[in-house]
Amino acid sequence: MITEGTWHGALHRRWMAMKDSLMGHSERAMLSEAKKSEENTVKSFEDALGGMLPPTVRDLVEAQHAQAQAGRDRVRSLMTS
Repeated sequence: MITEGTWHGALHRRWMAMKDSLMGHSERAMLSEAKKSEENTVKSFEDALGGMLPPTVRDLVEAQHAQAQAGRDRVRSLMTS
């Protein structure tokens, strides 16, 4: 199980694990949910970057934004393979 990320991401992963155990495993459905979650995360970072941030905070948010984009892109690539 992945242990990194935001509390929202952790909550979402737990929800998906519970849903999976109750409804059965569907890799495509799990990837679809992961894609939505990653896209929401990227959008949240973009919203934050559109606001006024102190330079040290902006640097951190930009780095996390890049990681979120990489995660989103990885999920997208898993969906096409």
